[in-house]
Amino acid sequence: MTGKKMKIGVPITHGFSEFFKIVWDPRTDVPTYSGFSYDVFLEVLKELPFALPYEFKPFMNARRQSAGSYDDLLYQITLGV
Repeated sequence: MTGKKMKIGVPITHGFSEFFKIVWDPRTDVPTYSGFSYDVFLEVLKELPFALPYEFKPFMNARRQSAGSYDDLLYQITLGV
């Protein structure tokens, strides 16, 4: 499983930013993440007895709007076997 990362789909929402917030840097266009769920995820990673490579993938269209419902996001899950 070397070289693979767990991809975490992040819904684009305009509410509840205290749980998970995405902000794009205007110069680099790179997203940064914050919020309660993000912080909890990072703390859990620290407790794992192994490394778990990951990347967040905003579930959005080209205009940075939601690419669909939560169900649409869930339909994107694959095992990648």
